[in-house]
Amino acid sequence: MDKPVSHPMPLDSLGENLVFLLSLPRSGSTFLQQILNSHPRLCAPQETWVMLHPIYARRPEEMKVTYNAIWAKHALDDIAHHYGAGRETQLCACRAWGNAFYRDLLMESGKDVFIDKTPRYYHIIPDLAEVYPKARFIFLVRNPMAVLRSVLFDWVGAEYEKLPSFKQDLIDGPRLLMEGQRAIGERAISVHYDELVQDPAKELQKICTFLDVSYEPSMLNYGEKGKPKGRHGDTHRTMTFTKPTNERIKKWHDLKDDPWHLDLACYYAKELGDDLLKRMGTSQKDVAEALGVTFPLPDTRWNWNAFLKAESARSYAERLHVQWHLFDRANAYRGSKLHFVLKHWRLLAHMILNSQREKRKAAQDA
Repeated sequence: MDKPVSHPMPLDSLGENLVFLLSLPRSGSTFLQQILNSHPRLCAPQETWVMLHPIYARRPEEMKVTYNAIWAKHALDDIAHHYGAGRETQLCACRAWGNAFYRDLLMESGKDVFIDKTPRYYHIIPDLAEVYPKARFIFLVRNPMAVLRSVLFDWVGAEYEKLPSFKQDLIDGPRLLMEGQRAIGERAISVHYDELVQDPAKELQKICTFLDVSYEPSMLNYGEKGKPKGRHGDTHRTMTFTKPTNERIKKWHDLKDDPWHLDLACYYAKELGDDLLKRMGTSQKDVAEALGVTFPLPDTRWNWNAFLKAESARSYAERLHVQWHLFDRANAYRGSKLHFVLKHWRLLAHMILNSQREKRKAAQDA
Protein backbone atom coordinates (compact mmCIF):
# COMPACT_ATOMS: atom_id res chain seq x y z
CA MET A 1 0.00 0.00 0.00
CA ASP A 2 1.24 3.51 -0.86
CA LYS A 3 2.06 5.64 2.16
CA PRO A 4 1.25 9.36 2.23
CA VAL A 5 4.24 11.51 1.36
CA SER A 6 4.08 15.04 2.69
CA HIS A 7 6.16 17.70 1.00
CA PRO A 8 5.21 21.15 -0.27
CA MET A 9 4.70 22.05 -3.91
CA PRO A 10 7.28 24.77 -4.70
CA LEU A 11 5.99 28.02 -6.10
CA ASP A 12 7.92 27.40 -9.33
CA SER A 13 6.49 23.92 -9.82
CA LEU A 14 5.66 23.05 -13.43
CA GLY A 15 2.93 20.66 -12.34
CA GLU A 16 4.95 17.51 -11.67
CA ASN A 17 2.52 16.42 -8.94
CA LEU A 18 -0.56 18.19 -10.29
CA VAL A 19 -3.51 16.55 -12.09
CA PHE A 20 -6.51 18.24 -13.68
CA LEU A 21 -9.75 16.26 -13.70
CA LEU A 22 -11.73 17.67 -16.63
CA SER A 23 -15.32 16.99 -17.65
CA LEU A 24 -18.63 18.62 -18.41
CA PRO A 25 -20.84 19.45 -15.42
CA ARG A 26 -23.23 16.61 -14.52
CA SER A 27 -20.76 13.98 -15.79
CA GLY A 28 -19.97 12.16 -12.54
CA SER A 29 -16.84 14.17 -11.75
CA THR A 30 -17.75 14.54 -8.05
CA PHE A 31 -18.16 10.76 -7.91
CA LEU A 32 -14.68 10.15 -9.41
CA GLN A 33 -13.22 12.95 -7.30
CA GLN A 34 -14.42 11.25 -4.11
CA ILE A 35 -12.98 7.91 -5.20
CA LEU A 36 -9.57 9.41 -5.98
CA ASN A 37 -9.54 11.46 -2.78
CA SER A 38 -9.86 8.24 -0.77
CA HIS A 39 -6.41 7.18 -2.03
CA PRO A 40 -3.63 7.76 0.55
CA ARG A 41 -1.50 9.76 -1.93
CA LEU A 42 -4.15 11.64 -3.92
CA CYS A 43 -5.64 14.90 -2.66
CA ALA A 44 -8.89 15.80 -4.46
CA PRO A 45 -10.83 17.67 -1.78
CA GLN A 46 -13.33 19.86 -3.69
CA GLU A 47 -13.70 22.12 -6.72
CA THR A 48 -11.22 24.99 -6.61
CA TRP A 49 -11.96 27.18 -9.68
CA VAL A 50 -8.52 28.65 -8.85
CA MET A 51 -7.00 28.87 -12.34
CA LEU A 52 -9.94 30.63 -13.99
CA HIS A 53 -9.09 33.98 -12.37
CA PRO A 54 -5.50 34.52 -13.56
CA ILE A 55 -6.09 33.02 -17.01
CA TYR A 56 -9.17 35.12 -17.70
CA ALA A 57 -7.14 38.24 -16.95
CA ARG A 58 -5.90 37.70 -20.51
CA ARG A 59 -9.45 37.43 -21.84
CA PRO A 60 -11.08 40.77 -20.98
CA GLU A 61 -13.76 40.40 -23.65
CA GLU A 62 -15.15 37.43 -21.70
CA MET A 63 -15.12 39.10 -18.27
CA LYS A 64 -17.66 41.27 -16.49
CA VAL A 65 -15.99 43.21 -13.69
CA THR A 66 -16.43 46.56 -11.97
CA TYR A 67 -13.10 47.82 -13.26
CA ASN A 68 -12.33 48.06 -17.00
CA ALA A 69 -10.98 44.63 -17.99
CA ILE A 70 -9.83 45.86 -21.40
CA TRP A 71 -7.69 48.57 -19.79
CA ALA A 72 -6.28 46.02 -17.36
CA LYS A 73 -5.14 43.88 -20.27
CA HIS A 74 -3.62 46.94 -21.92
CA ALA A 75 -1.61 47.53 -18.74
CA LEU A 76 -0.31 43.95 -18.82
CA ASP A 77 0.58 44.31 -22.49
CA ASP A 78 2.41 47.59 -21.80
CA ILE A 79 4.45 46.00 -19.02
CA ALA A 80 5.36 43.16 -21.35
CA HIS A 81 6.33 45.56 -24.11
CA HIS A 82 8.31 48.16 -22.13
CA TYR A 83 9.87 46.05 -19.39
CA GLY A 84 10.30 42.64 -20.97
CA ALA A 85 7.68 40.96 -18.77
CA GLY A 86 6.40 38.92 -21.67
CA ARG A 87 4.38 35.76 -22.06
CA GLU A 88 6.72 33.61 -19.98
CA THR A 89 6.60 36.04 -17.06
CA GLN A 90 2.82 36.02 -17.15
CA LEU A 91 2.79 32.20 -17.26
CA CYS A 92 5.07 32.14 -14.21
CA ALA A 93 2.70 34.51 -12.40
CA CYS A 94 -0.30 32.28 -13.19
CA ARG A 95 1.69 29.25 -12.05
CA ALA A 96 2.73 30.89 -8.77
CA TRP A 97 -0.90 31.84 -8.09
CA GLY A 98 -2.06 28.25 -8.52
CA ASN A 99 0.88 26.71 -6.69
CA ALA A 100 0.27 28.86 -3.62
CA PHE A 101 -3.18 27.26 -3.27
CA TYR A 102 -2.18 23.74 -4.28
CA ARG A 103 0.87 23.69 -1.99
CA ASP A 104 -1.08 24.64 1.14
CA LEU A 105 -3.85 22.16 0.37
CA LEU A 106 -1.31 19.39 -0.15
CA MET A 107 0.55 20.21 3.06
CA GLU A 108 -2.69 20.15 5.04
CA SER A 109 -3.73 16.81 3.54
CA GLY A 110 -0.38 15.09 4.09
CA LYS A 111 -0.55 13.77 0.52
CA ASP A 112 1.72 14.44 -2.44
CA VAL A 113 -0.42 14.56 -5.62
CA PHE A 114 -3.07 17.26 -6.01
CA ILE A 115 -6.11 16.72 -8.26
CA ASP A 116 -7.99 19.86 -9.28
CA LYS A 117 -11.50 18.95 -10.38
CA THR A 118 -13.25 21.99 -11.83
CA PRO A 119 -15.68 21.28 -14.72
CA ARG A 120 -15.59 24.84 -16.12
CA TYR A 121 -11.91 24.38 -16.86
CA TYR A 122 -13.11 23.11 -20.24
CA HIS A 123 -12.92 26.82 -21.19
CA ILE A 124 -9.16 27.01 -20.53
CA ILE A 125 -7.69 23.57 -21.32
CA PRO A 126 -4.93 24.84 -23.69
CA ASP A 127 -4.01 27.54 -21.16
CA LEU A 128 -3.71 25.00 -18.33
CA ALA A 129 -1.43 22.85 -20.47
CA GLU A 130 0.77 25.87 -21.19
CA VAL A 131 0.91 27.14 -17.61
CA TYR A 132 1.67 23.65 -16.28
CA PRO A 133 3.74 21.83 -18.93
CA LYS A 134 4.31 18.80 -16.68
CA ALA A 135 0.77 18.43 -15.30
CA ARG A 136 -1.34 15.42 -16.21
CA PHE A 137 -4.98 15.43 -17.27
CA ILE A 138 -7.87 13.02 -16.69
CA PHE A 139 -10.77 13.52 -19.12
CA LEU A 140 -14.02 12.08 -17.78
CA VAL A 141 -16.44 11.73 -20.70
CA ARG A 142 -20.15 11.02 -20.31
CA ASN A 143 -22.88 10.55 -22.91
CA PRO A 144 -24.05 14.12 -23.65
CA MET A 145 -27.68 12.96 -23.64
CA ALA A 146 -27.23 11.80 -20.04
CA VAL A 147 -25.70 15.19 -19.21
CA LEU A 148 -28.70 16.93 -20.80
CA ARG A 149 -31.10 14.81 -18.79
CA SER A 150 -29.25 15.57 -15.56
CA VAL A 151 -29.28 19.32 -16.27
CA LEU A 152 -33.02 19.22 -16.99
CA PHE A 153 -34.03 17.18 -13.97
CA ASP A 154 -31.55 18.45 -11.37
CA TRP A 155 -30.99 22.08 -12.34
CA VAL A 156 -33.87 23.26 -14.53
CA GLY A 157 -36.97 21.34 -13.46
CA ALA A 158 -40.11 23.31 -14.31
CA GLU A 159 -38.21 26.60 -14.44
CA TYR A 160 -37.52 26.64 -18.18
CA GLU A 161 -36.16 30.18 -18.02
CA LYS A 162 -33.02 28.67 -16.47
CA LEU A 163 -32.17 26.63 -19.56
CA PRO A 164 -30.33 29.38 -21.52
CA SER A 165 -27.91 29.84 -18.61
CA PHE A 166 -26.55 26.34 -19.33
CA LYS A 167 -26.00 26.98 -23.02
CA GLN A 168 -22.21 26.96 -22.66
CA ASP A 169 -22.19 23.69 -20.71
CA LEU A 170 -24.51 21.98 -23.18
CA ILE A 171 -23.47 23.43 -26.55
CA ASP A 172 -19.90 24.75 -26.24
CA GLY A 173 -18.63 22.41 -23.52
CA PRO A 174 -18.61 19.10 -25.44
CA ARG A 175 -16.67 20.58 -28.35
CA LEU A 176 -14.14 22.37 -26.13
CA LEU A 177 -13.64 19.25 -23.99
CA MET A 178 -12.94 17.01 -26.97
CA GLU A 179 -10.71 19.59 -28.67
CA GLY A 180 -8.76 19.94 -25.42
CA GLN A 181 -8.31 16.21 -25.07
CA ARG A 182 -6.93 15.97 -28.60
CA ALA A 183 -4.54 18.89 -27.98
CA ILE A 184 -3.17 17.49 -24.70
CA GLY A 185 -2.16 14.19 -26.30
CA GLU A 186 -0.07 11.78 -24.25
CA ARG A 187 -0.31 13.86 -21.10
CA ALA A 188 -3.97 12.87 -20.81
CA ILE A 189 -6.02 9.78 -20.15
CA SER A 190 -9.68 9.37 -21.13
CA VAL A 191 -12.21 7.66 -18.86
CA HIS A 192 -15.82 7.07 -19.92
CA TYR A 193 -18.41 7.37 -17.18
CA ASP A 194 -20.38 4.32 -18.33
CA GLU A 195 -17.26 2.12 -18.24
CA LEU A 196 -16.26 3.54 -14.85
CA VAL A 197 -19.53 2.58 -13.15
CA GLN A 198 -19.78 -0.80 -14.90
CA ASP A 199 -16.23 -1.95 -14.12
CA PRO A 200 -14.82 0.53 -11.58
CA ALA A 201 -11.86 -1.62 -10.51
CA LYS A 202 -10.56 -1.91 -14.08
CA GLU A 203 -10.90 1.81 -14.82
CA LEU A 204 -9.37 2.84 -11.49
CA GLN A 205 -6.39 0.56 -12.07
CA LYS A 206 -5.88 2.32 -15.40
CA ILE A 207 -6.06 5.73 -13.72
CA CYS A 208 -3.67 4.74 -10.93
CA THR A 209 -1.15 3.41 -13.44
CA PHE A 210 -1.35 6.71 -15.31
CA LEU A 211 -0.75 8.63 -12.06
CA ASP A 212 2.12 6.35 -10.95
CA VAL A 213 0.39 5.29 -7.74
CA SER A 214 -0.67 1.84 -6.63
CA TYR A 215 -4.29 0.78 -6.97
CA GLU A 216 -6.09 0.57 -3.63
CA PRO A 217 -9.26 -1.59 -3.58
CA SER A 218 -10.50 0.46 -0.63
CA MET A 219 -11.01 3.38 -3.03
CA LEU A 220 -14.29 1.77 -4.09
CA ASN A 221 -15.68 2.36 -0.60
CA TYR A 222 -15.46 6.13 -1.03
CA GLY A 223 -18.70 6.69 0.89
CA GLU A 224 -17.02 5.70 4.13
CA LYS A 225 -14.80 8.79 3.97
CA GLY A 226 -17.64 11.23 4.61
CA LYS A 227 -19.28 13.99 2.61
CA PRO A 228 -16.97 16.29 0.62
CA LYS A 229 -16.63 19.93 1.60
CA GLY A 230 -17.55 22.93 -0.53
CA ARG A 231 -20.70 24.16 -2.26
CA HIS A 232 -19.91 22.92 -5.78
CA GLY A 233 -20.31 19.45 -7.20
CA ASP A 234 -23.12 16.93 -6.82
CA THR A 235 -22.33 16.04 -3.22
CA HIS A 236 -25.90 15.03 -2.37
CA ARG A 237 -26.38 12.45 -5.12
CA THR A 238 -22.81 11.20 -4.84
CA MET A 239 -23.25 10.43 -1.16
CA THR A 240 -26.57 8.67 -1.81
CA PHE A 241 -24.42 5.65 -2.66
CA THR A 242 -21.37 4.39 -0.79
CA LYS A 243 -20.07 2.38 -3.75
CA PRO A 244 -20.17 2.77 -7.56
CA THR A 245 -23.49 1.87 -9.20
CA ASN A 246 -24.49 1.64 -12.86
CA GLU A 247 -28.22 2.20 -12.35
CA ARG A 248 -28.18 5.66 -13.94
CA ILE A 249 -26.52 4.81 -17.27
CA LYS A 250 -29.79 4.63 -19.22
CA LYS A 251 -31.79 7.12 -17.19
CA TRP A 252 -31.67 9.56 -20.10
CA HIS A 253 -33.96 7.27 -22.12
CA ASP A 254 -36.90 8.69 -20.16
CA LEU A 255 -36.49 11.97 -22.07
CA LYS A 256 -38.93 10.41 -24.54
CA ASP A 257 -41.68 10.43 -21.91
CA ASP A 258 -42.13 14.21 -22.08
CA PRO A 259 -42.80 15.92 -25.44
CA TRP A 260 -40.78 19.00 -24.49
CA HIS A 261 -37.81 16.92 -23.36
CA LEU A 262 -38.04 14.68 -26.42
CA ASP A 263 -38.07 17.64 -28.79
CA LEU A 264 -35.12 19.24 -26.98
CA ALA A 265 -33.18 15.95 -27.01
CA CYS A 266 -33.61 15.61 -30.79
CA TYR A 267 -32.44 19.20 -31.27
CA TYR A 268 -29.48 18.63 -28.97
CA ALA A 269 -28.27 15.49 -30.75
CA LYS A 270 -28.50 17.28 -34.10
CA GLU A 271 -26.82 20.42 -32.77
CA LEU A 272 -23.79 18.49 -31.46
CA GLY A 273 -23.46 16.49 -34.67
CA ASP A 274 -22.79 12.81 -35.23
CA ASP A 275 -18.97 13.09 -35.25
CA LEU A 276 -18.84 14.73 -31.82
CA LEU A 277 -21.38 12.31 -30.39
CA LYS A 278 -19.32 9.35 -31.60
CA ARG A 279 -16.19 10.76 -29.97
CA MET A 280 -18.17 10.87 -26.73
CA GLY A 281 -19.39 7.29 -26.96
CA THR A 282 -22.74 7.45 -28.74
CA SER A 283 -24.25 8.47 -32.10
CA GLN A 284 -27.34 10.10 -33.55
CA LYS A 285 -28.59 6.64 -34.54
CA ASP A 286 -28.19 5.38 -30.96
CA VAL A 287 -30.07 8.44 -29.71
CA ALA A 288 -32.91 7.88 -32.19
CA GLU A 289 -33.28 4.24 -31.16
CA ALA A 290 -33.24 5.04 -27.44
CA LEU A 291 -35.83 7.81 -27.82
CA GLY A 292 -38.05 5.85 -30.20
CA VAL A 293 -37.89 8.36 -33.07
CA THR A 294 -36.98 8.01 -36.72
CA PHE A 295 -33.44 8.15 -38.06
CA PRO A 296 -32.19 10.53 -39.36
CA LEU A 297 -33.47 12.50 -36.40
CA PRO A 298 -36.68 14.42 -37.12
CA ASP A 299 -36.95 18.20 -37.28
CA THR A 300 -37.92 19.78 -33.99
CA ARG A 301 -41.20 21.61 -33.45
CA TRP A 302 -39.68 24.45 -31.45
CA ASN A 303 -36.78 26.78 -32.14
CA TRP A 304 -34.55 25.63 -29.29
CA ASN A 305 -31.52 27.23 -30.90
CA ALA A 306 -33.05 30.69 -30.61
CA PHE A 307 -34.30 30.02 -27.08
CA LEU A 308 -30.94 28.72 -25.77
CA LYS A 309 -29.03 31.61 -27.26
CA ALA A 310 -31.51 34.31 -26.22
CA GLU A 311 -29.95 37.06 -24.12
CA SER A 312 -32.86 36.90 -21.67
CA ALA A 313 -35.25 34.00 -21.32
CA ARG A 314 -37.87 36.26 -19.76
CA SER A 315 -37.74 38.91 -22.49
CA TYR A 316 -37.77 36.16 -25.10
CA ALA A 317 -40.85 34.60 -23.52
CA GLU A 318 -42.61 37.95 -23.39
CA ARG A 319 -41.74 38.61 -27.04
CA LEU A 320 -43.17 35.23 -28.05
CA HIS A 321 -46.30 35.98 -26.05
CA VAL A 322 -46.83 39.21 -27.99
CA GLN A 323 -46.06 37.53 -31.33
CA TRP A 324 -48.75 34.97 -30.65
CA HIS A 325 -51.41 37.63 -30.16
CA LEU A 326 -50.31 39.49 -33.31
CA PHE A 327 -50.34 36.44 -35.56
CA ASP A 328 -53.43 34.95 -33.98
CA ARG A 329 -55.43 37.99 -35.04
CA ALA A 330 -54.47 37.46 -38.68
CA ASN A 331 -56.91 34.85 -39.97
CA ALA A 332 -54.56 34.07 -42.86
CA TYR A 333 -52.23 32.34 -40.42
CA ARG A 334 -54.87 30.14 -38.79
CA GLY A 335 -54.28 26.47 -39.49
CA SER A 336 -50.86 27.14 -41.03
CA LYS A 337 -47.57 25.62 -39.88
CA LEU A 338 -46.53 29.01 -38.50
CA HIS A 339 -49.74 29.17 -36.47
CA PHE A 340 -49.01 25.70 -35.06
CA VAL A 341 -45.43 26.58 -34.13
CA LEU A 342 -46.36 29.88 -32.49
CA LYS A 343 -49.16 28.21 -30.56
CA HIS A 344 -46.68 25.85 -28.94
CA TRP A 345 -44.14 28.60 -28.36
CA ARG A 346 -46.89 30.48 -26.57
CA LEU A 347 -47.26 27.53 -24.21
CA LEU A 348 -43.54 27.64 -23.46
CA ALA A 349 -43.77 31.39 -22.88
CA HIS A 350 -46.61 30.81 -20.42
CA MET A 351 -44.58 28.17 -18.59
CA ILE A 352 -41.59 30.51 -18.23
CA LEU A 353 -43.60 33.53 -17.11
CA ASN A 354 -45.74 31.54 -14.68
CA SER A 355 -42.64 29.94 -13.20
CA GLN A 356 -41.08 33.35 -12.58
CA ARG A 357 -44.31 34.73 -11.06
CA GLU A 358 -44.44 31.78 -8.66
CA LYS A 359 -40.81 32.34 -7.66
CA ARG A 360 -41.44 36.00 -6.91
CA LYS A 361 -44.58 35.20 -4.94
CA ALA A 362 -42.74 32.54 -2.90
CA ALA A 363 -39.96 35.05 -2.16
CA GLN A 364 -42.50 37.65 -1.02
CA ASP A 365 -44.32 35.14 1.17
CA ALA A 366 -41.05 34.13 2.77
